[in-house]
Amino acid sequence: MDHRACIQEGTEVAYDCSPVPVVVALLTDALEVRVANGAYHSHALRRTGEVVRWGGGLADGLPTTSTPAPVPGVAAAVEIAAGFYHACALIESGRILCWGRNHEGQLGDGTTTDRPLPVAVSGIDDAIEISAGGYHTCARRSSGDIVCWGQNTYGQLGDGTMENRSAP
Repeated sequence: MDHRACIQEGTEVAYDCSPVPVVVALLTDALEVRVANGAYHSHALRRTGEVVRWGGGLADGLPTTSTPAPVPGVAAAVEIAAGFYHACALIESGRILCWGRNHEGQLGDGTTTDRPLPVAVSGIDDAIEISAGGYHTCARRSSGDIVCWGQNTYGQLGDGTMENRSAP
């Protein structure tokens, strides 16, 4: 079976694959279109503002789990996004929290240190939308400005350079 087409189905085997869609265990209250998937991890935003995650521990810095588990320190989230090995949550206050691998600065905290627990993106308190690519993240601010950080090998940050940025 082609493992690139696998889905995580809540079994005890971390890389068990199913050729058909399956129901995610213990998750019946996700908001519409509030699911984000990375390389080996998935996240969902619950109606309560809590973010849960499941899948590969190396993908987002937390232990591997085959059923949804809360992301510590995230509450009042209104949107989520996931890159290959990191994830972010937009909080209703306009702050952004990110966690996971950070080798390209994609968490936006001014470092390239991996973070198993959520950290605030530097200098952002007015975000209204977030999006994540493989190793970079972007946000739309209330002013309409779009800011991006992380890997910039191909100019994906849109700042006119090809230099990585570890903060917006």
